[in-house]
Amino acid sequence: MDSWACIRCGDCCRRFLVTLTPGEAYNLTRKYGIYVVQRGTKYVMPCKADGSCIFLEESEGGCWCAIYFERPYVCRMYPFHVSRRDLGGGDEALYVDRDGEKFYVYVDTTCRGVGRGAPIASRVPIVVSLWRKVVGV
Repeated sequence: MDSWACIRCGDCCRRFLVTLTPGEAYNLTRKYGIYVVQRGTKYVMPCKADGSCIFLEESEGGCWCAIYFERPYVCRMYPFHVSRRDLGGGDEALYVDRDGEKFYVYVDTTCRGVGRGAPIASRVPIVVSLWRKVVGV
């Protein structure tokens, strides 16, 4: 598990509910007129009848996101998950940034793009930077 690339299979757009930050919920509702569902303290993107994301487009050539350049944070992060504490990956998941701050970066190994494309290590700083921006640290 040392590389990853999106292969446009669409599995992640079918398997997961897309949670939104309050800002994303507001912007998507305003721009696309979608009805965002609030579940407790979370905002969730509505789904098609088959359970897939409403912005998932499919053709014989693969899948794509109709709002790719505006896609939510969780979509930009997938298949990566960042945490400040070790969730079981130990040093293998550890990333230390230039300031010496520690982050643990995990990869969803069920993603079919794992094992393909660019080295995961080259993506980790980008993923951590995005996570920090959204979380506000």
